Amino acid sequence: TNAEGVKKQIYFDNPEIEVNNAILDELDTFADAIVNNTTPVVTLQQGTNALKVAMQVIENFKML
Repeated sequence: TNAEGVKKQIYFDNPEIEVNNAILDELDTFADAIVNNTTPVVTLQQGTNALKVAMQVIENFKML
């Protein structure tokens, strides 16, 4: 009950979460784009940027 005397309820939702490997998913969609001659979901620039960030993270962990 809040300050105004109104009873509040909280509802929890537990959606089903699909377990997957994001890297394999990305590789699959990239291969599909090559086979079907379509634009990949992740562009070359986006992939390059993600790789740079991942490499920086690895380097920072090495310093710990």
